[in-house]
Amino acid sequence: MKRCLLERLFYLVPVMLGVSVVTFGLINLAPGDPAEVILRTGGVEPTREAVETLRAELGLNDPLYVRYGRWLRDVVRLDLGDSFRTGYPVTQEILSRLPATLELTCAALVFMVLLALPFLCWSTCWWTVNESVQDEGVLGRRISAGGLSLHRDCRAGGNKKTAGGDRQAPSACAQPPRLLPYSALSF
Repeated sequence: MKRCLLERLFYLVPVMLGVSVVTFGLINLAPGDPAEVILRTGGVEPTREAVETLRAELGLNDPLYVRYGRWLRDVVRLDLGDSFRTGYPVTQEILSRLPATLELTCAALVFMVLLALPFLCWSTCWWTVNESVQDEGVLGRRISAGGLSLHRDCRAGGNKKTAGGDRQAPSACAQPPRLLPYSALSF
């Protein structure tokens, strides 16, 4: 269990790095000049000099990889800068909205478990695998619901053909179903 958890944490770093690179790149492909947008949001009609001054102040004239490196350094330090709309630090803005976010997340989690758990139990006990994807040697089935996986280990060869060519239902599982904490995205 510890090894699996450490392995997933190890893979989390490159995934987050990749997502940040793609997101940063896509944001920079957005049309318009960020300095001009910031000045317009502040209620100032942007002049050429004001735009150039703000671009230099924000470091927008630097190459993309330099800006990404600076942004990554600041994120690691938890310095997310200041909001262009309110002028307050972004970290403070996030923390002020965190209680409501956690409340909504917990309510959604409770609702999801109450709704999904009966279907999860029913489908694991009575669900049959589609014959188009079922192989002669079914090793196991997992049905995931919000980070919990109901896992059944089935023996190979449980899906035999009869003399008439019809398929029989898979044999009973060797072990009873058990709830295991797995990531829902890993399946």
